[in-house]
Amino acid sequence: MNTKKLVQGAMIVALFGVMGILNVMTGTFFDSLIGYVMVIPLTWYGYQYGLKNNMIVSFASAAITLMQGMPYFFTIVVYSCILGCFIGEALKEESAKTKIILGSFIISIIYNILLFELLGVLLGISWNQDITELLKLKSLLVNIPYAGMIYQSIDLLSFFVVFISFFESYLILLMIQFIFTRLKIPFHKNYHISTFYLDKKIGYITIGIFIIFFILEHYYNYRIIHYILSLSIFILMINGISLISLYFIYISKPHLNSTGLVLMAVPVINIGLIGLGIIDIISDLRRKIMYNKYRGTSYD
Repeated sequence: MNTKKLVQGAMIVALFGVMGILNVMTGTFFDSLIGYVMVIPLTWYGYQYGLKNNMIVSFASAAITLMQGMPYFFTIVVYSCILGCFIGEALKEESAKTKIILGSFIISIIYNILLFELLGVLLGISWNQDITELLKLKSLLVNIPYAGMIYQSIDLLSFFVVFISFFESYLILLMIQFIFTRLKIPFHKNYHISTFYLDKKIGYITIGIFIIFFILEHYYNYRIIHYILSLSIFILMINGISLISLYFIYISKPHLNSTGLVLMAVPVINIGLIGLGIIDIISDLRRKIMYNKYRGTSYD
């Protein structure tokens, strides 16, 4: 077993080295994609041999990438290693799906915030000056009756980072689910958007954070406040989209599932998604209204 574990770990480290060379040969065009894909073998290794062994392999993989002299690709590899260690251990411990999704999401957000903010400092970039078209759009949205107050509070760059982080982590989880299923590895989690669900504790914490930072944003102009507010808004939106997606399944129209994601980009309606997410947390709509058809459905 030890020999097999060492050989498989060495193969993953070597694979990172090969991917680093491939990344250079392709002009670093696929560096982010390579990072996403490499989360899969690390997750598998952690699932098979535990967190301690996975951390050793991850450290060696990051080290060999660092020696290749590609700083940006190195940051992607570190991100992949951390995410792979977390998801692998979470699956091994049979953690609740909410923990896996939120944990992956938060790791992705931290990485992207550091990436955007550090790049801005190192390169002297003012991101807000480089998104003038988005700022023009915001100037129109804030004049919408009733919804304008919410739009006024949303920092578009922060929300963009949160948006990218979610779909980045969600895509990685879907790839892991697909590969694990094909390899006949036990994988009992369903990551369809309709099964996303905030339990009462996390839901009320999210609502509380939203209210507190919505107020703070009007008095303090700190980036961290913008990011936390955007995060809470996005989580509530996703909870609302999840409920809509589940409803389409309930009425036997699953082909309309993507509608919820489209609604996120529609002014005023996307604010309604926040309200729907809050209502679902407070009233537990999906269990009360849809229980008859989905009797016994697990949200974990």
